[in-house]
Amino acid sequence: MRLQLIGESTFISKACFHVVEVMSSPRFTHKRISYHATSQSFHPDTLLLLLITNKLYKDLSSTNYFEVSLALECLSRITMLDLAKDLIPELFNLLSSARVFAKKKAIAIVLRLFDNYPDIVMVCFKCLVENLESSDLQLVITPPMVIL
Repeated sequence: MRLQLIGESTFISKACFHVVEVMSSPRFTHKRISYHATSQSFHPDTLLLLLITNKLYKDLSSTNYFEVSLALECLSRITMLDLAKDLIPELFNLLSSARVFAKKKAIAIVLRLFDNYPDIVMVCFKCLVENLESSDLQLVITPPMVIL
C-alpha cells in the first residue's frame, strides 16, 4: 500500500509540469483542460503552484472573457497566501470591471480570500463593499459559493 501511494504522488508531481506547460497554450481547449487539471490536482501545499502565478495574472487581465473565467475558477479552488498576495491587484481591477460575470466571480473569490486571509483583502475591501451595496441585483445576490 505504501509503495502505491509513493508512486501516485510521483506521477502527480511529474504530471504537474505538463499541466503548467499546457496552460500556456494559445488554444482554448488545451487551456480549459489544463486549468481543470490544476484545480483538481493542485492544493495549497503543491510546490509547483508558484509556477502558475504569472499565467493566472496574464489570464486575469486578458480581454477574452473565457480566459478570465478559467483563471477565476481555478483561483477559487487553489487559493493560498502567496498566490493571493500576488493576484489581489488583478482581483481589485476585476471588482471595478464593467463585465458583470467577472465582478460576480471576483466577489466570490475575494469573499473566500477574506475568510482565509483577512489581512490581504483590506486592499480591496472598500471596492467589495461598494459592489455589494450596488443597485445591480446580479451583484448583490451573488452567493459566495457561485464558483467554489
